[in-house]
Amino acid sequence: MAVMKRFLYILLMAACLLILSGFVTNGPGAYEEQEPDNRIIGPPRLRNIHFIPLPFALHTEPDLRSPVIATLNPQAVFVTLLAEGGFGRISTNYGDGWVFLAGNRIFIPRTMGLFEYIGQEEYTALISPQRVILLDVYDSWRLIQTWQGPRWINLDFQPSTDALDALLRPFGNSIAVFYKNIETGFTYTHNPDRIFFSASVNKAQHALYIYHLAEQGLVDLDAFHTFTENDFWDGTGIIQHMEFGRRFTMQQLLTMSIRHSDNIAFRMLIRRYGLSGYLDFVREIGADYSLIRNITGSNINARDAGLWAYEIYQYITSDGEHAETFKTDLMNTNANLIRADYPIASKYGWATGAFHDMAIVFADSPYILIILSNMDEGAFSTFINISRRFQEFNRAYFD
Repeated sequence: MAVMKRFLYILLMAACLLILSGFVTNGPGAYEEQEPDNRIIGPPRLRNIHFIPLPFALHTEPDLRSPVIATLNPQAVFVTLLAEGGFGRISTNYGDGWVFLAGNRIFIPRTMGLFEYIGQEEYTALISPQRVILLDVYDSWRLIQTWQGPRWINLDFQPSTDALDALLRPFGNSIAVFYKNIETGFTYTHNPDRIFFSASVNKAQHALYIYHLAEQGLVDLDAFHTFTENDFWDGTGIIQHMEFGRRFTMQQLLTMSIRHSDNIAFRMLIRRYGLSGYLDFVREIGADYSLIRNITGSNINARDAGLWAYEIYQYITSDGEHAETFKTDLMNTNANLIRADYPIASKYGWATGAFHDMAIVFADSPYILIILSNMDEGAFSTFINISRRFQEFNRAYFD
């Protein structure tokens, strides 16, 4: 009987050791193949103190892609709470935050070049967004482990735009381009300050102004407005084929001015809201208000169009009451000069000596693309080619 009790005791102790060893080995290395997430595990059961051997970031959330509160020097840290993905919450002079306990690992958030040595001008290969082992740090450079062996990346890395320059150079001053990757802020421009007649691009800008008023309760989008002879304006749109006296809500006018680029709807909106408040709004977002004349006769450049597109993006991706309506209208306009394999919210402009498109492309890494030109309808193929090349560029470096 004593032998049996001793045998059971040994089995119990062995089981406990196995369980404990499982907890011990379930440290930073155990998360190597997992993507970080926000699920909280709870307080550490065994090890509260972890040593992180290289400079490391203190994050707001248990995710390497969350904002960084501060960068801390190598040290032992006391962990008060664990989250899946290898994260621990610690208290610091900067307040509480989350650290990746495998401190020799970092997340590369976008495609970057690999270099054999610091200061090398041409990269040898590209590395896509992923978590990597960090070997050394020098200023903005990071030495990481790759399939090529140790290689340097530069956090200030800028992708090569030589191919884009070669693409646009033959067009000279007849075309202007603004591109911005929204997630990283990387921007490329060609003739950004060249001024063009805005044509109908500014209908989206004016609509954004009215939606901002509506969000503040200063505009009733359900209010009716009557189509009169003074509103008539031929060209694009569907109201021109309707009888005078027809009544439309403000929301219907906004939708028609975007989807159908309706000139009369646009004129009715201007009649109701005038110019002065709109000019204040233009100044507020930082655009050049000197380009605005009587709204319908305004000018634009690619730099300002990029500002407008970003403001529109911020609104239509917000939880604003009318944001989804505006987004849906922009995604259902009756002409798309800029093309992509992703959903696009855009507003084109087309008049004598003006052929433009202002687009927000909802790629995996969203981007803004503005193409302004003094061309005409023969430029369709040119716009398609340019927009496809920028899609390839965005996909190569940021998707």
